[in-house]
Amino acid sequence: MLAARGALGEIVNIGHATEENEPIYLVDFAGCVVGCLEDELVPAPHGLLPETDDVMPASPALALPEPGKDAL
Repeated sequence: MLAARGALGEIVNIGHATEENEPIYLVDFAGCVVGCLEDELVPAPHGLLPETDDVMPASPALALPEPGKDAL
């Protein structure tokens, strides 16, 4: 297993799978960078990240869906 379901990560780069014609997101999960498809990622739950008036980082935090829940 590369990252557990529900693990928080940060998108560090976006590539493209030519054969599938879809983006591949390179997500850093605590030092382990994993390639993920878009349907494998969901936004971090509201309230999990600190809310500030600062500008959002270029790479939003994402999480793998919890077991039994659908991805966006």
